[in-house]
Amino acid sequence: MTAVRISDAIKFGFVIIAYLIAFFVLGVIILAIGSAIIGAGGGIGGIIGGIVLLIGAIIAIIGALVLYGALFGASYKIVADGVEQGIKSAGGLPSDRSTDTNERT
Repeated sequence: MTAVRISDAIKFGFVIIAYLIAFFVLGVIILAIGSAIIGAGGGIGGIIGGIVLLIGAIIAIIGALVLYGALFGASYKIVADGVEQGIKSAGGLPSDRSTDTNERT
């Protein structure tokens, strides 16, 4: 196992936390807007009320997807950076391996 400098670990932690906070705030704002539209549409009757409810639900779902996407994106970044650090500490890839992204499956 390789040692990571404390300053690098702290910088990485703050970057990930800033990323999560930014996308959490964005996702919650979108989700709140959708919920507010749903609440406003509940008092409207008829087809117009149904359309308003549908629009609010779609916006709320988009907000939830932003939250989930941010979590998955952060998880991917953590794993990818860990793999990169492991490759560096192992002395790089073997000579028969390429890092060309076109060869990934």
